[in-house]
Amino acid sequence: MLVSRRGILGEWQLLHESIGISAMHMQLLRNNKVIIFDRTDFGPSNISLPRGRCRYDPRDLVVHKDCSAHSVLYDIGTNKFRALMVQTDTWCSSGAVLPDGTLVQTGGYNDGDHVIRTLVPCMGENCDWVELPRTLIQRRWYSTDHILPDARVIVIGGRKQHNYEFYPKISNDPSFWLQFLSDTRDEDHENNLYPFVFLLPDGNLFIFANTRAIILDYKKNEVVRELPSIPGDEPRNYPSTGSAVLLPLDENTPMKTEIMVCGGAPRRAFGLRAYGIYTTALSTCGRISVSDDHGTWKMEAMPTPRVMSDMVILPNGDILVINGATVGTAGWENARYPVTRPVIYRPYREENNRFSIMEASPRPRLYHSTAILMTDGRVLVGGSNPHKFYNFTNVEFPTDLSLEAYSPPFLAPEYEPLKPKILPIHDILIYKKQFSVTFIVPRFLRMGIVSLRIIAPSFTTHSFSMNQRMVVLKSVAVLTLSANTYSVTAFGPSTKEIAPPGYYLLFVVHAGIPSSGGYKIHLLWGTAQLFLQPRYMHGAAISPELGVYAYDAAQVKKAIEVTRYLGGENYVFWGGREGYQSLLNTDMERELDHMARFMEAAVAYKKKIGFNGTLLIKPKPQEPTKHQYDWDAATSANFLLKYGLIGCHHELETARINALLGNIDANTGDPHIGRIGTRRIQLRCKIVSSLLCYYLFFSDKNV
Repeated sequence: MLVSRRGILGEWQLLHESIGISAMHMQLLRNNKVIIFDRTDFGPSNISLPRGRCRYDPRDLVVHKDCSAHSVLYDIGTNKFRALMVQTDTWCSSGAVLPDGTLVQTGGYNDGDHVIRTLVPCMGENCDWVELPRTLIQRRWYSTDHILPDARVIVIGGRKQHNYEFYPKISNDPSFWLQFLSDTRDEDHENNLYPFVFLLPDGNLFIFANTRAIILDYKKNEVVRELPSIPGDEPRNYPSTGSAVLLPLDENTPMKTEIMVCGGAPRRAFGLRAYGIYTTALSTCGRISVSDDHGTWKMEAMPTPRVMSDMVILPNGDILVINGATVGTAGWENARYPVTRPVIYRPYREENNRFSIMEASPRPRLYHSTAILMTDGRVLVGGSNPHKFYNFTNVEFPTDLSLEAYSPPFLAPEYEPLKPKILPIHDILIYKKQFSVTFIVPRFLRMGIVSLRIIAPSFTTHSFSMNQRMVVLKSVAVLTLSANTYSVTAFGPSTKEIAPPGYYLLFVVHAGIPSSGGYKIHLLWGTAQLFLQPRYMHGAAISPELGVYAYDAAQVKKAIEVTRYLGGENYVFWGGREGYQSLLNTDMERELDHMARFMEAAVAYKKKIGFNGTLLIKPKPQEPTKHQYDWDAATSANFLLKYGLIGCHHELETARINALLGNIDANTGDPHIGRIGTRRIQLRCKIVSSLLCYYLFFSDKNV
């Protein structure tokens, strides 16, 4: 096969000359859109807020009235973007995505340093930032976030913050002192900001700062193990700003956990810049296996020195190192000689044969540039503003507002015959349980070169991709179904420590060529079974017996907690035995009141524990009894309207007739409603896009 230049070096594409802001922070969301933002105290950006909106902030350090946007939402599918409204300063902040897909963004500068901001993905035009002021215990500027197996986010470090805290908080959680962050701070230039943090398969955290690394049991606030310092005694964290990645976790072999740290700047680089001296960046990478009790660093040399580069895991398991400079350090006007050629690192090749130099970008990407993986395997690249404000003229490296896409070699046309195409997935994916993916590939080579991989999209800023991880799922078999059509069977991840609950990109990789990302793996709904147990013979939430009502409440409470824990998008109230056989001896009004109070309590509890999912009602007409007051969607909608349960942003959704569609049920067993046959289909999700065809869920057990 003849291989083109693109098939060897990859290819660059300019997506937009300007999106109006510089892409300092980026995160791929579950709806195939990317949230991008910079900072509010640059002064006005080059994109206006919609509908004549303006931001009024008397504490802003540059302008008090600003009618321009500092955040945009980019749609990968349409290549369009729109402005978003962010109120407080997001400069040098951090973020993570909750299991339900909500982006939690923490801290920033000035009036934003104690703020948490959230953005819930949607398919319409109404999604925007929600700001929660004074939510953080400590000031968070240059901190690192990581999602945890219990669905909380841990927020670590920041400027002069040698501690960590959690969101959402449990009760009155304090912040927790971490001596390691104090010990790794260089007095003159820190070099321990944006610490590299990775969740390990044993549930502990790997934390790297400056030149040192520890394994932290965050539950006990204990350092389990101190690892050797990286050789060379040169710092790798901001402002020396190297990058780091957790290499793919492979469930097909004994689990090996390796972290790789690349690039950075010499210890004195930041200080020497004040005297006009630009020092050469570091050219080494270090790999360490933390699954080895005697873990030591193995050093490798990159083709060129690099500072401020991003490291992106590609769908085939290779690592893309992109952006940055060869001399200088992070900060305003602090670097020269941009590195426009990415390199691809292939972790499992022989040493000294792992790095390959790729096609150069026509645009330099220095301080405040970013890169993230997109669903189709391309890498979205943006940003670069090495100046205190927007500066487009009379400077060597003007502020860059553009967006580019880099296509790795595997996207070249000559590899199209080897590229799998995933067919819609209908299986439910549960931890440790088998599932199958059907795919089409025009030129299938052999069974042993097919794998299933999941990637957690990252929150990327300042050369570090927070929460980025790949898991190679344990494969069982590859079967031929028909001409060019195949099925691969694999197990879901072994534990939530290996793959925390949430949305992932799912890829089939054949002969090193990945499919586009099936989008994504997630728990759609949870519910409690409240009808087979004889105690619910006369209803659950409507029962006249206090003991039954209390048991029902405890069961629903636990089910909501489990749904949140597993990252469920919705919780379903499944009516079952709620209702009556006869009006005799029935106080219908009291029963309705009981049901309403029960649902009000559920709404209050979901908010208390930080569950952001939607509460759904599943109408069950004439089943199992003939007279139920949740017997159809109209009755349910009237019930919700009467008790004011719809006012909470449509948290209880039932029927399309009232813009409340939450359930479609094709059932069996009653000729009065035209149901014949034996197949049962239940859809308890809002149909928001074709991407739902690829949504699966993780669960320790069926909920």
